[in-house]
Amino acid sequence: MEINEPKTTPEQIKKFSIVFLIVIVVISAFAYYMETLEKTSLIKNKGFTTGVILRIDWSRDAKSPDIYPCYIYKLSVKGKTTLAQQMIGDEYDIDRQFKQGDGIMMDSLVGKSFPILYDTTSRIHPPLKFTNFLLIFPEDFKQFNLPFPDSLKWVLKFNRKYFTIK
Repeated sequence: MEINEPKTTPEQIKKFSIVFLIVIVVISAFAYYMETLEKTSLIKNKGFTTGVILRIDWSRDAKSPDIYPCYIYKLSVKGKTTLAQQMIGDEYDIDRQFKQGDGIMMDSLVGKSFPILYDTTSRIHPPLKFTNFLLIFPEDFKQFNLPFPDSLKWVLKFNRKYFTIK
């Protein structure tokens, strides 16, 4: 007995491809919009605190199946303490840093205190969406139009992709 399977026509494949592409574009646009909205809110409602890097660990980014190194840090806002994490660069940057030995130097940041920019309108508990950003390198400050403090110039030696001390 022969089973007749429905044949997929080129027109069906084309329609499916177009629908799939539209869905991907809409999801990407929504993710970009949310990220922009979050950054705008962070700049508009900015507050500062200090955090301590507890360790460098590996974590999965929600936007990617890849695993990246990230800072795990502790911060307090208005008497409430929470843990947060922040990815360290992108895949290619991290690969370059670790191959050049900067990954070992990054461990030297563990136990050190750094400024944290946070959104004063976000809730720290439960930390479902506590918007904050760990500020370590000049590029971190630059993206929020903040001056890089002299007190952090010692970190410049840990990452060659940023500025060099003359």
